[in-house]
Amino acid sequence: SMADYELKIRDPVKNHLVANNIKEKIFYMVTTYGVPFKLTGSGGVCLDSWLTDPFNEAMGNPYYAMEGHPINNQSYYLVTRLDGETPQLAKELVDRALYGEQHARPEYGFGYFDAREYPTGPNTGYAAGDYDILYAYQFCQQAGYSCELDTNGAMYGEEPARLWCPRTLWNWGWYHMETYNDAFDWLPGAMGVDIGSTSAYDIRKGK
Repeated sequence: SMADYELKIRDPVKNHLVANNIKEKIFYMVTTYGVPFKLTGSGGVCLDSWLTDPFNEAMGNPYYAMEGHPINNQSYYLVTRLDGETPQLAKELVDRALYGEQHARPEYGFGYFDAREYPTGPNTGYAAGDYDILYAYQFCQQAGYSCELDTNGAMYGEEPARLWCPRTLWNWGWYHMETYNDAFDWLPGAMGVDIGSTSAYDIRKGK
């Protein structure tokens, strides 16, 4: 509940930041498996979003649609989460990330970027998601990695898109709405991103 969040999480975090004079020195926080994700009486806003602004408590996530990072003049924090379907899977995220950081080189794996279509119009509305995927694909190429951009509208694992994605290091797609096709040969340290309004509605489903 919101009352439990304020008593057991928000207030101790605020007190620690102030008591140690690190309010402006901390840039991000990481919640983990065991810290609740949803809150009753929160207006539909998850715990992580509330924690981005523990001192002012703006409704919603202050980072939404924000240009740049307000480190120098706001008490906002980037809140990320190490979590998964089980505690073991959540712990393994750390080991896999460290392994990927050590071994991810252009020859290590491939990037698969799944846009709805190739964007050509204004970078607004739903087209902004396709532009984000296009730019990520271009950054991947510029860094020397092998990657492909799929723009046929089908998800990987469904024709006419690729049915199998060997040595997956990156996969970016969007609006798959809680649907996952087991079409990826994930490497340790790989990253999968699905952009959608309900992508993290329930992080316990394993979808």
